[in-house]
Amino acid sequence: MPLHSPGILMVGHGTRQVAGQRQFLDLAKATATYLPGIPLEACFLELAEPTIEQALHQLATRCQSAIILPLLLFSAGHAKQDIPDEVQNIAHQLKFPILGQVPALEHHPAVIQLSANRFQEAVASAATPPTPADTFLLMLGRGSSDREAVRAMRFFTYYRRLLRQANSATTGFFAVAKPSVKQAFEFAHQKRSQTSIVVQPHLLFDGQLWREAEALTLEYQTLNPSRNWYIAQPLGADDALAKVLAQMAIELIQKQ
Repeated sequence: MPLHSPGILMVGHGTRQVAGQRQFLDLAKATATYLPGIPLEACFLELAEPTIEQALHQLATRCQSAIILPLLLFSAGHAKQDIPDEVQNIAHQLKFPILGQVPALEHHPAVIQLSANRFQEAVASAATPPTPADTFLLMLGRGSSDREAVRAMRFFTYYRRLLRQANSATTGFFAVAKPSVKQAFEFAHQKRSQTSIVVQPHLLFDGQLWREAEALTLEYQTLNPSRNWYIAQPLGADDALAKVLAQMAIELIQKQ
């Protein structure tokens, strides 16, 4: 690592849910433990503090330049425009160089495996855990007007299918893209060949979207008392995720 390493500005989307804010900040702390000697400041794009401006001011007192580490699952508007534009505007005012940006997590093998772990945890509490042959996987993405991000989410479901935890799967989206979450739930409801449905919102942290999915899962369980509906937790502040983020940041810093 260079003697005067660039710092890291770790940017989360932001949520009004205190639990989600705490999970992001916990993940930032865990990531920093894998980056000894490298300054790291965590912040939110919107809805919560510290803001990007607050974090950049702090980072500028600790190092001479920085890279952006956006905590995003896929590369859409936030990764391509919102975060880099906001950071560059403030950094320009501070005369603080921004050297680059780490890509979104996308289909990193560790993220796919962590998602699979959350699936396994969701069904582990069942008296008789379902077999893959009897299980339907309902993956839920945030949704975007960016076609590449939507396609990437569909591919994520495909890669999850390759782990053979479920017999079949579909993808629904909370916003913009189709099918909607409600349409995806209805599709799973009509598909009677599997007796167990695992609802898996592909989200980083607890928040409004996960709770919407939880409410729908309970609703459809009531409508389908003869079938078992499970919901998986978000990826969360997991150590495996912290290691991935740290490694991606180190790889970018080493290119400088």
